[in-house]
Amino acid sequence: MTIQARDLVQLVETPKEHAADTLAQRGGIEGIAHALNVSLEQGLDDNDTADLEAREVQFGKNFIEPEAPQTILQLMWQAFQDLTIMILTGAGVISLVLGFIPFPESTKKHNRMLSTGGDSSTAWIEGASILFAVLIVVFVTAINDYQKEKQFRALNAVKEDEKIKVIRNGVPAEVSK
Repeated sequence: MTIQARDLVQLVETPKEHAADTLAQRGGIEGIAHALNVSLEQGLDDNDTADLEAREVQFGKNFIEPEAPQTILQLMWQAFQDLTIMILTGAGVISLVLGFIPFPESTKKHNRMLSTGGDSSTAWIEGASILFAVLIVVFVTAINDYQKEKQFRALNAVKEDEKIKVIRNGVPAEVSK
């Protein structure tokens, strides 16, 4: 094979208005087929595995690796970036901290909002409840996004399994793209 992968990439990426000239410079379709050491009538030989492997080494697979799916932790971090969740987290932390701060008895009598029902031993529960609710919302959102992404990938895999028509051993065939 006297043609390189970069030459084929250049040929494919040539703007439409210059494509015919670029193809003609390479000898047309027949010239490209000759450079690839392939017959236009017979196509590739399915039985010549060494040739097929050499072509795969030289030109690569006709496949683009999909991006790795996001992890649950990444999706949880994205869900946490919501402004409402951040505000609730801040309120929960403040409430939790205030629940653990011991206030003098005189302050508690005048301001019952500093503790839950006047009992300072349970004042932290409000803040913990807010943080627990935030955690549940973030986790459920991440799980939901993960399932949506999984379904999207499955649908995309079916769509991407496109068949193309080729000639192998002189016989028209269909192979996955």
